[in-house]
Amino acid sequence: MHVYRKTLQALIYPISCTTPHNFVMTNFQTPTWCYECEGLLWGLARQGLKCTECGVKVHDKCRELLSADCLQRAAEKSSKHGEGDRAQNLIAVIRDRMKIQERNKPEIFETIRAFIVQKFPWAAEKSSKHGEGDRAQNLIAVIRDRMKIQERNKPEIFETIRCAEKIASVRYVVDPKRRALLTIYFCRTIFNIDERTQQETLKQVKTSILEGSSKWSAKIALTGSPLSANVSFAVRCAQGLIAKDKTGKSDPYVTAQVGKVKKRTRTIHQELNPVWNEQFFFECHNSTDRVKVRVWDEDNDLKSKLRQKLTRESDDFLGQAIIEVRTLSGEMDVWYNLEKRTDKSAVSGAIRLQISVEIKGEEKLAPYHIQYTCLHEHLFQVYFEYFLQIGTFTRTLLHHCTEQDEVRLPEAKGDDSWKVYFDDTGQEIVDEFAMRYGIESIYQAMTHFACLCTRYMCPRVPAVLSTLLANINAYYAHTTATSAVSASDRFSASNFGKDRFVKLLDQLHNSIRIDLSMYRVSFFCSSTTHYSFAAEC
Repeated sequence: MHVYRKTLQALIYPISCTTPHNFVMTNFQTPTWCYECEGLLWGLARQGLKCTECGVKVHDKCRELLSADCLQRAAEKSSKHGEGDRAQNLIAVIRDRMKIQERNKPEIFETIRAFIVQKFPWAAEKSSKHGEGDRAQNLIAVIRDRMKIQERNKPEIFETIRCAEKIASVRYVVDPKRRALLTIYFCRTIFNIDERTQQETLKQVKTSILEGSSKWSAKIALTGSPLSANVSFAVRCAQGLIAKDKTGKSDPYVTAQVGKVKKRTRTIHQELNPVWNEQFFFECHNSTDRVKVRVWDEDNDLKSKLRQKLTRESDDFLGQAIIEVRTLSGEMDVWYNLEKRTDKSAVSGAIRLQISVEIKGEEKLAPYHIQYTCLHEHLFQVYFEYFLQIGTFTRTLLHHCTEQDEVRLPEAKGDDSWKVYFDDTGQEIVDEFAMRYGIESIYQAMTHFACLCTRYMCPRVPAVLSTLLANINAYYAHTTATSAVSASDRFSASNFGKDRFVKLLDQLHNSIRIDLSMYRVSFFCSSTTHYSFAAEC
């Protein structure tokens, strides 16, 4: 039920559309510091970037680290300077812009309108803290209207996940005839049987979103010890770091920052696969904050000391992982690939973090990766098993095969077609959940592969399994000129789990081998679809 509520939250308040900053290179006449890293914007001219709308100032290397909340920042800035009318005008501009686009492309921008104003929770939070009650209420009203629009424009999405939640319980009914009858009953009465529960759940979700703007809080800790019931964040180890020293090694340490609070680990000398096992604790009161984990190579030479005087960074940069706080839940043992800070950065490797998050009101929850697995498996079950017995409601989703239930696979083209798992409605459900809660696309692919393994005898499924497996293999085998991480190490750092995926492949191989050994039973001569399956194998 909790996964159901989280899915509703991701859909009723989507983050798939944002308003970017309008940055321009700027000459600053007085000493100015970067909003993101707090470093000096230094140079004779064109020292950094400034947003023409909200006025935020950053290094070019830090522009990607900012949240795309430009209009909210502009409203915030106007409010601070007593420009209450301008803040209201910004909201009016957003509404007018959406109305114009809606008239031009109603079939597209009716949906986008529901996404545009998603950044206002920050503004509402700030307003309530500074006693601007009227403005906070206005912004919360905008959020409430946006959620109503989303619910009205996308009813089929909420119907699908509502049905998935109800039908998921039917799987435990042993009698197949009774299970089929219950499934049909739930789906045929989709607007009546669960309407009250649906409305109550949506009401709870909306209340949670609105309260989250000003009442959200969490404890975050990094700990190398076994996870406790509290929020914990542990810097465990890293793999395949790039060598920065002349010896072919590095002296890595890690800094972790939440808000303005920064902490660091000890230095591990002459090591590219360091183990720290250190713990840190943070408190966070803003759901839009980020955990900034950066790996550095410690240097004590003259060059580093001079660089520290100029840039506040005396050591070489080895990579970073920027983690949205909203993507953290429950107890997590996660690998994050180290990313570049600028195009000039040379980084490689991954870092392992052990995290336990305690969010106020949600103290004992499963990690979002497990919640996503639950959602994906339930949708797969609804689409490819139970809905096969339903009539007109699912004609656009699935169709029947006279000899065997046939899975209707989505028709997708292009390089990323293997990342499309359901029809438009189902795909939007899993994608919105993944975007909101930080689920990697490769984790989605591996989860779908696991689901398809349960239906490998269906026509066309073997071909899809083969394509998925090839792309998963290519993802982990791919290396760059600066990467020092082997394919095996990359696969070991998978959040899906190396042992789990290898076991899945072994089970699939054994099942196919057994079916082929009994080909007279499995591929009887009257079944052309079974012959097609044998050919695909």
